[in-house]
Amino acid sequence: MPPTLEELLAEDHPARVVAAFVDSLTATEWSEIGIDLRDRRMRARAYHPRALLGVWLYGFMNGVHSTRKLEAACREQLPYLWLAGGQRPDHNTLWRFW
Repeated sequence: MPPTLEELLAEDHPARVVAAFVDSLTATEWSEIGIDLRDRRMRARAYHPRALLGVWLYGFMNGVHSTRKLEAACREQLPYLWLAGGQRPDHNTLWRFW
């Protein structure tokens, strides 16, 4: 069996710090930035806000601010793919989240 994304990303990789920070946010803190984690409306290719915030934060840490570059990174770079939970958000999704 091929390795999973979890196995491929080193335990001390900075992307794990970003994920830990995003996971530590409370519902109140999410609400303060205008996101209701309880919103269960189904949309085409729904992405969890935690994944999108993680991609943005990791992008800022690495000087990637363009939604098109973030989209490419989510397809090509392991840390972004890991933060996105194996999904590949497009630049429009990343922009709407921003």
